[in-house]
Amino acid sequence: MLLSKSQLIHKDLLDATHAILFFGTPHRGLHTAELEAMLEDMSSSLESNRAELIVQLREGSEFLENEADGLVDILSRFKVVSFYETAETPTVKKVKRTLTFMEKNMRTFCERLNCFK
Repeated sequence: MLLSKSQLIHKDLLDATHAILFFGTPHRGLHTAELEAMLEDMSSSLESNRAELIVQLREGSEFLENEADGLVDILSRFKVVSFYETAETPTVKKVKRTLTFMEKNMRTFCERLNCFK
């Protein structure tokens, strides 16, 4: 939608849009501390991209503020309906992973079944 303001190629998309529904969209940002903690130990470029996305979704993020400001005149063309939860829901948390019985014993199973040959 935002691209339709600056690039004519996307204007047809805007013209063809009749409704926009937001389902639990974090317009004002998310509590991202737990998500950021989950990515701390990872160093791949994919994780770096995820970390950047999470930073953009933080409460009070300049990115979200710019996006919202850019959408004001576009959204004024539509009746906007937002669906959201009225109770606070917990965010994901990093937990210590334990191996399942199958994972603990996989090597033994494979040795018995000659999987390694």
